[in-house]
Amino acid sequence: MEKAKVLFGDDGRIRNYLLEKEPTKAAMTKDVCDDVLKALVLWDTAFSKLRTVDPTESDCDEAQKTIDLAVAQLRKMGISITPKVHGTQFHAVNQMRSIPGGFAKLAEDWVEQYHQAGFRYDLCYCRVGDLKQQAVIRSRAEHRARNPKVVMRKELVDKRFKGMRKRKKDLVKDMKKQVKEELRQDILGQALDADLLNLY
Repeated sequence: MEKAKVLFGDDGRIRNYLLEKEPTKAAMTKDVCDDVLKALVLWDTAFSKLRTVDPTESDCDEAQKTIDLAVAQLRKMGISITPKVHGTQFHAVNQMRSIPGGFAKLAEDWVEQYHQAGFRYDLCYCRVGDLKQQAVIRSRAEHRARNPKVVMRKELVDKRFKGMRKRKKDLVKDMKKQVKEELRQDILGQALDADLLNLY
């Protein structure tokens, strides 16, 4: 959802493609792309708020309001409400309130991350042939990556040789994060101004 504006914004790739293919339907294309952009950003904001660690009561209320706006946007677009959307709207914030530390600690992003890491290991050692030997090599690599001396040495090297490119990369990352947050606030403001919850 990070690229929603790049794809559906005023100068978005998908919007421009659709306008090139059907210039006679420019108004409809604009409306649809605006709706999709709003839906993506609202859901991005909702998921971000659901992942708050140790949420306060106001964090939970904000998350519920954002989820309600996102669901209302889907209804406005005529998209059916799936069981997952229903579960998110009516049950996620209750879980967020009742689970100590918040809902974020139960997220399964780590599973996906582990699958990606495992896939990288599989690619690295697939030519070994013997499965037992692959497992031994992978086990050693994972052990090495968690060894405190190795971790400390890597941090020392990073600290000592953190160059201009790394600082620039951090600055760009911070700027992107700020732009994303501004877009979230803008879309939330538009949804609240349009009184989307009362319409749908």
